[in-house]
Amino acid sequence: MATPTTASDSMLKAVDTARDQMVDSASKIGNLAMEEAAKVKTAVTDGAADVADKAVSAAKTQAGEFQNMLTKEINERPLRALAVAAAIGFLYGWSRK
Repeated sequence: MATPTTASDSMLKAVDTARDQMVDSASKIGNLAMEEAAKVKTAVTDGAADVADKAVSAAKTQAGEFQNMLTKEINERPLRALAVAAAIGFLYGWSRK
């Protein structure tokens, strides 16, 4: 039969070993979590950049369409366009007084 000192020494060693294994496991889990967080960050950043690029492209397209419509309207009805521009200028000047 083991003496009480030998048994307690064995238990202390077992506890130390278990503690070391838990610390090692926690460290590995922390490293994996950091790696996954970096992957998520990259995916979100790439996704946000893609969305921003699409929004800029859509805005450019709409601005181009508006410019084409406005040019067509001015060419087809120059007096109307002049009257609208004069009215806008008058209202803007009047609102600034």
